[in-house]
Amino acid sequence: NLIALVEKIRPTVVCDILLDHPMCLRSFRNFHDCGLSRCGLNNLISLLPDGSLSLCGYGGIDDSVILDKWTEQSDLQQIWQTNELLSRIRSVEPSQLQGACKACLHKNLCQGDCKIASYHLYHRWDMPMPLCQEMYDQGKFPRTRQIPSTMLQGKLT
Repeated sequence: NLIALVEKIRPTVVCDILLDHPMCLRSFRNFHDCGLSRCGLNNLISLLPDGSLSLCGYGGIDDSVILDKWTEQSDLQQIWQTNELLSRIRSVEPSQLQGACKACLHKNLCQGDCKIASYHLYHRWDMPMPLCQEMYDQGKFPRTRQIPSTMLQGKLT
């Protein structure tokens, strides 16, 4: 059990250990012990080694999530408030999430988890973390974490 391993290791290190796995796979008892599993895109901009400003470190892999290049004249507040990509991502409300998120009890907290992973696979910002969608499509998404009215046969899109 990964959570038990983290609990064993945690007292021996000076930094916090966070596990990033979907909320739907956590016991309610361990909900907040392992980090929140919520994408930080609404709260961060990453500066990459080449000076690019990106949604997160994923920008080093996918140029489509680069917001701008940092210069001494850059106005971080203006980028934060007016960047079109950031505005598009922030406009997605939990009620607009598609796929497995439509059926998930945690969509208001989790909000689809890793937005970059979802975008990379689906090319949309309103889709669930790919792991959650794959589990849902295979009928392995925990039924105890589904909204009862959405316990449907087949795939949600």
